[in-house]
Amino acid sequence: MKSKKVVVLVAIGILLITSSVGIFSYANVSFFKPKQQVLLVYAKGSAFVEEWKKVDSLEQHGLSKSALDEVEKILAKSRTQNNHQQIVKALIIKAKFQSYLEENAFKLTLSEIEKEAEGATYPLKPMLHSVIAELYWQYYQNNRWKFYNRTTTVGFAQDDIETWDITKIIERTIHHYLLSIKDIDELKRTPVNTFEDVIIKKDSSEKFRPFLYDF
Repeated sequence: MKSKKVVVLVAIGILLITSSVGIFSYANVSFFKPKQQVLLVYAKGSAFVEEWKKVDSLEQHGLSKSALDEVEKILAKSRTQNNHQQIVKALIIKAKFQSYLEENAFKLTLSEIEKEAEGATYPLKPMLHSVIAELYWQYYQNNRWKFYNRTTTVGFAQDDIETWDITKIIERTIHHYLLSIKDIDELKRTPVNTFEDVIIKKDSSEKFRPFLYDF
């Protein structure tokens, strides 16, 4: 008789435990599930399709100066409309044409984009800082041999990258990468397609990198 009571008590105990687990699991899902964050969606504005077609046509005919002039017009319109992704696109394409036409194109481009970033607001600001960091790193990669043969400099010109040592270029690169992820909360809620005109996508890229923070 005693053994039967034990069996009954054990069965009741198991039932209570499984019920508790079930209740806890339900509570965990229903009451402790974190609130879904609100997405930050920004108007994309005009894609300037016809204007970019004109730029492409001029480039194909070897008219880089005329193409650059058209890009300047697009950039001016983009700034007026606060069109974030077109500002980025125009600055990048402008840099390409400047490299064809200007002797010190890299420093000119870097200076302009840094100035743009200073006065920019979210979500343009972090994207520009990411571009700037990439420019610094590309410069280092392309001129690595110079930095390896250069001793640490004390009196280098702050605004002249050609006088920097390897420590300075790496510090400046990291500085801008960190600025690009400064607004973590906003970046984690801003879809990456906010800049779809300037981001090269691959299969499933949005699935694994859905937000600007991931990018």
